[in-house]
Amino acid sequence: HREAEATAALEEAREKAARDAETARMHAAATAKLAADWKAGRESHDAQLRALRQRLAAAEQAATQSQLDEAQHISAQTESSRRWMIGAAMDLAGLERALVVEASNTLQ
Repeated sequence: HREAEATAALEEAREKAARDAETARMHAAATAKLAADWKAGRESHDAQLRALRQRLAAAEQAATQSQLDEAQHISAQTESSRRWMIGAAMDLAGLERALVVEASNTLQ
C-alpha cells in the first residue's frame, strides 16, 4: 500500500513538474515576445527620431539659406540703388556744368 502511495505521489510530482516546466516555457516565450516587441518599438521610435532630426536639420539649413539669399538680395538692391544715385548725381553735375557754361556764355 505504501509503495502505491509513493508511486502515486511520484507520478503527481512528475505531472506538477511538467506543468511547472510548461508554465515556465510559456512565461519565457511571453517574455521573449515582449522583449522583441519592445526592441522593435524602440527601433521604430529611434528611426522616427532620426527622421525628425534629419527633417529639422534640413529645415534649419533651408532657413539659413533663405536668410543668406534675402541678405544677398538686399545687398544687390542696395548696390543697385547706390549705382542709380551715383548716376543721378553725375547727371545733375553734368546739368549743373551745362548751366554754368550756358550762364557763362550768356554773360560774355
